[in-house]
Amino acid sequence: MRLSQSKAILLFIVLFIISIIRCGGVNRLREYDLRDQSAVAIMAPAPRAQVFSETHDPAGEKDLLSTAINIGTTIAKGVEAHKAQERLDRAMEQVDIPEEIRMETFSRCTEYLYMQEATEAKTADFVYMMKIKEYGISAQSWDSNVDFKINMEIRLIDNSTHQEVWVKKFNETQPVTNEIFGIHESAHNIITAVALSELSEDEMITGFQNLAAFVSGRIAEKIHKDYLKAHSKN
Repeated sequence: MRLSQSKAILLFIVLFIISIIRCGGVNRLREYDLRDQSAVAIMAPAPRAQVFSETHDPAGEKDLLSTAINIGTTIAKGVEAHKAQERLDRAMEQVDIPEEIRMETFSRCTEYLYMQEATEAKTADFVYMMKIKEYGISAQSWDSNVDFKINMEIRLIDNSTHQEVWVKKFNETQPVTNEIFGIHESAHNIITAVALSELSEDEMITGFQNLAAFVSGRIAEKIHKDYLKAHSKN
């Protein structure tokens, strides 16, 4: 009986350790030379964007920024607020942030790792599997800074063996700045919720495309860093 209990405890400890390691990601990049290997990137269907705020309940809202101009409605009211809301909605309908992140992340990963883009998934040597769990903006008040938040996971799969080569979870928070949005005439770099709502529709579209590219760059840099670190041990 004691022996069985000891085995059960030992098994529990082993499984617990494995779960900890798994949660921290997978990195078998040292076993692979990715140069000139072909790859494709697939993005899983993403959820609707959200507005995260301690002072606002996003329940029932439709899309990214659809509630941004409602944060602090005592400050911005009436017709102008309604017009800003419409601009935000139209802008977000024209920007597919998950697809922008998929394309930009894949483009940079192939560039940094000297990989080639495959014409189709079934012929690729490797597959980047991307999944966004949640994303959106955070603004605690109408006058506070706006942050872009994203929680996603990327898996690099060996397409011949279906083994995970590299798995990483990203929980990024990026301040939305005039520099990222491509707005240089403002004296203040950080964008507030009210300033965001005052942008034109075209400025919003360009800004969120730039923001997706910026976040993608940070993600691609991490796999590049892991790859270099893995192969520097050889």
